Amino acid sequence: GESKGKGFYNRDDKGITPYNLRNCAYINEFAKPKIVWNPVSGEYFFAYSKETMYFNNSLFMITDKQYKENFLLYILGLMNSTLYKFLITQMTNLIETGKYAYGAKEKIEKLPIPKITQEQERAFVNIVEQIIESKAQNAPTNTLESKLDSMVYALYGLNDREIELISTTPPPHEITIALLLIASVESRLLALVTMLCESFELTLKEAFRFCDGLKIPSYRYESKIIYPETTQGVNFMLDKMGYFLDKTAFMIKGENLEYLNAVLASKMSFWYLKQICSTLQADGLSMSKIFVEKLPVIETHKIDSTLLKEIESLASEILESKRQKTQELEQRLDSLIYQLYGLNQNEINIIESELQSRERERENRGN
Repeated sequence: GESKGKGFYNRDDKGITPYNLRNCAYINEFAKPKIVWNPVSGEYFFAYSKETMYFNNSLFMITDKQYKENFLLYILGLMNSTLYKFLITQMTNLIETGKYAYGAKEKIEKLPIPKITQEQERAFVNIVEQIIESKAQNAPTNTLESKLDSMVYALYGLNDREIELISTTPPPHEITIALLLIASVESRLLALVTMLCESFELTLKEAFRFCDGLKIPSYRYESKIIYPETTQGVNFMLDKMGYFLDKTAFMIKGENLEYLNAVLASKMSFWYLKQICSTLQADGLSMSKIFVEKLPVIETHKIDSTLLKEIESLASEILESKRQKTQELEQRLDSLIYQLYGLNQNEINIIESELQSRERERENRGN
């Protein structure tokens, strides 16, 4: 309206924006020690500065709220190591013209930062400070950077073969990512496992499908309680076999599941749920998650140990009894189906043998 034609300096609406340019909430961050990088650059780099400096959205920075300069130098060492350079350049798209490395903020935020001791932090800070000083004097830093790489590899427990694959230019992409995933699983580095699985899903699928010599990490199955969203009566099942669910069922994970399942499957819980759950036709219940979570379950540490042990023992006995009875009924049903299709004993043995083999494999994975 009235401001049109006045030019920038003569306008009366300067700074009037939804986010108010005159009130920058993070202006003080620019004065702190910081790690700075350009998301699109002809050269891979993460730089460090103690000076107050302002820049626009073509650069990003990392600061520490508590002015922990040593921790920033540790992060700087990680970011400039060969391993992290490999991760960053592989998890992001490369612009073909000029081969610029794209360090998007949302990608960088996924990178794992291992927890280290104060002694390890001092070692990282020392080597990073030496590299910074040497670069300022235009002195060679190859030896120092190799030492930094070795320290980062040691954090993740990588062996010589994995280090060689990461250091190769260009690296054999699928094999390297797969081996790095295995190393991070064996070292229980969950942040790195999560980042690799989220950022390299298709690559890992190809690697584990076609590459020989990769060992699959063993795992121990954790039990869960399963219950349907809509049901007649109350149906809670303790699953120790690893069944998959669809969206019409819920599950509960955690500790003391045999005790919890016994409480949930009791008449008292049935009566309680009947009072609070939505009632459907033909006495059906809609057992939404929010209703089940309202059940007043007494915590195990508040229960007499003898009573708790008796509840869990009896619950296990009932479950085993039901399992055996179900097996007998299933065997009778299978016999009738075999008879229906006219299978002979040899054909039946083939089916039974293969299914028993798969069941043993599943049980071994759960142990």
